[in-house]
Amino acid sequence: MYLFYIGNLLLPVTPSSYTLKEKNRNRIISLVNGNEVSLPETAGLCEIGFSALLPMVEYPFSVYEGGFKDGIYFASALRSMKQTALPLGFKILRSGMRSSTDMQCVIDELSFKEDAENGGDITCNIVLRQYRGYASAVIDTDSGSVKTADTDRQIPKSVKVSKGDTLWTVAKRYYGDGGRYPELYAKNADIIESCAKQHSLPCSENGRYIYEGTELVL
Repeated sequence: MYLFYIGNLLLPVTPSSYTLKEKNRNRIISLVNGNEVSLPETAGLCEIGFSALLPMVEYPFSVYEGGFKDGIYFASALRSMKQTALPLGFKILRSGMRSSTDMQCVIDELSFKEDAENGGDITCNIVLRQYRGYASAVIDTDSGSVKTADTDRQIPKSVKVSKGDTLWTVAKRYYGDGGRYPELYAKNADIIESCAKQHSLPCSENGRYIYEGTELVL
């Protein structure tokens, strides 16, 4: 049995297939003697595409966490994920085994098709693009050593969430790398989940929903 997760969202019906494109950025150089050589470079970002059924009724083959939710719920959640443009965990889990796929992605393309003949079930076409965080580097001209620009960054012990903040923006502001937001969530999972429940949400979706005034440990 396979389970597809986008962020903390379990798709109710596992896609029957998906495509994974791994882009190669190696350069080919032609030498004066007519031979060619390949110069390996950092691999390009992976792209994952698939179609997912979002049922309007509960089918025997569908799976839900926390009870049945219709297709509109999942379509709205996916739209929200794309609009916020934050990195998401993408996992494909095999029953009784470790994750076969586990990477950070952003939703690159998202489209929906409603089928009136099947009770209004929604088919969602999704393209995910691998997310790769970055940090600027500086060179010490005396020693020639290279270090990240945030090596000497002074990080407070805690900070209060401001209006419009996300874990990504907080991580970017204080760690210098928004891609480190999962660390921030792990350190503050209890308080983040507690606040989500106070706002009538079943969960924060791994820190997607945080609230002004919440104190986060850095």
